[in-house]
Amino acid sequence: MPSKKTPFPKNFAMISIIYGLISFVLMVLLTLAFFYISGSGNSPVISWNYSILIVAMFLGIRTYQQKIIKGNISFQEAYVSGVFVGITASVFFSFFMIFYSKYIDVEFIKNFVSENTIINNKKVSIEEIKQLQQQIQSISPIEIGIYAFGQLLLLSLFLPLLIYIFFKHKKNSDNEQ
Repeated sequence: MPSKKTPFPKNFAMISIIYGLISFVLMVLLTLAFFYISGSGNSPVISWNYSILIVAMFLGIRTYQQKIIKGNISFQEAYVSGVFVGITASVFFSFFMIFYSKYIDVEFIKNFVSENTIINNKKVSIEEIKQLQQQIQSISPIEIGIYAFGQLLLLSLFLPLLIYIFFKHKKNSDNEQ
């Protein structure tokens, strides 16, 4: 049974923005803590940030379901609300990564390129080292921000589907009892 008709865009936008900003703030704090504890990083989005985004999406969708529509949530409502949380966090976090890689962790781009080279091929010749140095100089903090945005956006397009399935499964198991 579909949910009650509510002015969907008006009601979900504020909740999604709030949870997106909460996710962004926690992701920034974890990234900075990681930098100050272990030094320069090598990935724009550390794995803990994925967990924060998952929890923020779940809580955003749950809040929308419980406080706004007070009942069943449609796939459209769950998916769009979750994606909007992810997009909000992604946009703000990408701007943070531009600032972070330019001013806070100036070795970040070098470590990012070096780590990807090591992952792709174990042996590196002298020519490849020269190419690597050129590649390091050609990458800008804006490209790091775009990369971080892309990582989080891809996750943001997939996770709301899983969260909706969880809510549907939970509702069906509640109805069976």
